[in-house]
Amino acid sequence: MRKMMTSLRKLLMSKKMRYGTNATILTVVFVAILIVINLIVGTLVQKFTLKMDLTKNKMFEFSQQTLDVLQQLNQPVNIYALYQQGQEDIVIKEILNRYAAKSNQIKIDFVDPVKNPTFANKYNKDGSSISTGSIIFESGDKFKVIKSYDLVDYSYQTQSASSLKAEQQFTSALIYLTSDKIPTVYMTQGHGESDLYGAKTLLEKENYKVENISLVTTDIPEDAGLIVVSSPQRDFGSEEIEKLDAYFDKGGSAMFLFDPGNVDLPKLEAYIKEWGMELQKDIIIEGDQNHFLQYRTYLLPDIQSHGITSRFVSNKVFMLIPGARSIDILFEEQSGVKVSSLLKSTDKSWGKVNLETQTIEKQPEDSEGPLNIAVVATKPVKEGEKEAKLFVAGSSQFLDNSFLNAPNFANSDFFMNTVNWLQNKEESITIRPKSLTTERLAISQSQALIYSAIVVIVIPLLVFVMGTVVWLRRKHL
Repeated sequence: MRKMMTSLRKLLMSKKMRYGTNATILTVVFVAILIVINLIVGTLVQKFTLKMDLTKNKMFEFSQQTLDVLQQLNQPVNIYALYQQGQEDIVIKEILNRYAAKSNQIKIDFVDPVKNPTFANKYNKDGSSISTGSIIFESGDKFKVIKSYDLVDYSYQTQSASSLKAEQQFTSALIYLTSDKIPTVYMTQGHGESDLYGAKTLLEKENYKVENISLVTTDIPEDAGLIVVSSPQRDFGSEEIEKLDAYFDKGGSAMFLFDPGNVDLPKLEAYIKEWGMELQKDIIIEGDQNHFLQYRTYLLPDIQSHGITSRFVSNKVFMLIPGARSIDILFEEQSGVKVSSLLKSTDKSWGKVNLETQTIEKQPEDSEGPLNIAVVATKPVKEGEKEAKLFVAGSSQFLDNSFLNAPNFANSDFFMNTVNWLQNKEESITIRPKSLTTERLAISQSQALIYSAIVVIVIPLLVFVMGTVVWLRRKHL
């Protein structure tokens, strides 16, 4: 017994036991510290939503417009996401959760349409089915349904989603639910106007009502927020011009779009001259290879500084204008009318006057660049209490669906910014879709072999050597 006690005492006093005890104590302390840190971080995450967006395109980072809308949200909003249980879209779920984290007025529920097939029936106002993946925003007696295909833009070249429009759609829905009045955009008919299907769809998504109007038979309604005249092929009559004039005298706003051609519109052109603009019967040819895309008539214009384009200039985005005629500015300011250019071609461009010619090369009769592509004018009315506004562009084609949905160009943003400016709604959102393009890392075969050797041979060898050294040191303790 005495020998056993002596042996035990020696074991307890040995270096191995002391090192082992110290190692055990350090391990316990380290694990305890990790547990405490984990509890603290978990509490902070739940309380303050500490998350960082490390995606290249800031997929989960909100624009300032969205943050402003969420900060000013003062009524309860219920959001219903229709997904089968366990099949939720993790990206959409994360974005929705971030909306809820920014405002205590937002409540999110995930509804399984298989288990609850009749849930979406009361939101089916237009007769079209509400499919899985749709998001429903509801506040009071107002609601807005966002279909799954409205959340992305598709590339017809790659046959895949090219950009994500979730923030754009969700914030737009919040604005719709909290707005007291829905503005109406009237598009004129009866003069062979072009059909702006893409623009109509975009306006409706941005919470505008779109109606057609014939100024021959109807006066401009009181609820008209904007009049759109798109590439007319026949001139307006005197009575129609008078109706437009009366509308502007009340502080109205209009958007006139024209395409290249030899169509004579004497009354309409004369009326536009009163606003300090003159339409030219030409087509703009761009000579600077950095300012056209494939064809010299597919213009990448210089964007001028203005309230409509301020974000475009600072963010260095591009627009694509396919086929445009030029607009001369007759004066910058006269009798209270102020005229400004929004889009211009470069000084290497020219206006091709002979539209029947087979050559695009510059001829002596052609006008010199830079040439105006889009122009705006303002005019004080009602003794300066209100301001009438007019936007004139030398192209309507930039509002075609294919150009509005092109993620590399800001055509849709430019259009909506213009509409909002004409409506005196400069604070409205202009949120660009987030690109979903995946960038691949390109490495050579030799680089692949080197990286493979490092991972398969070098790193395991270092671990083995370090382990051997530690084992030898402990063996001689």
